[in-house]
Amino acid sequence: MSQNINFNIDLENLKEEVYQKTGRNLLFFQKMELTLKYILLSCNISGYARELTKKMEANYEKIQRQTIWAI
Repeated sequence: MSQNINFNIDLENLKEEVYQKTGRNLLFFQKMELTLKYILLSCNISGYARELTKKMEANYEKIQRQTIWAI
């Protein structure tokens, strides 16, 4: 009977550890996605000085709608 209880406790600890590691990786991928969006927004911008603000705003809107898989 006590062996069954220990098995349940170990299983619960294992599930908790998997949830923690999954959450950690999810946060890492979200940070990576934001970093990639910032890099994409900052690069490949060219044109006249008066047009740069409009171009950056248009790029910002476009990039914010994309997910990491679409980049």
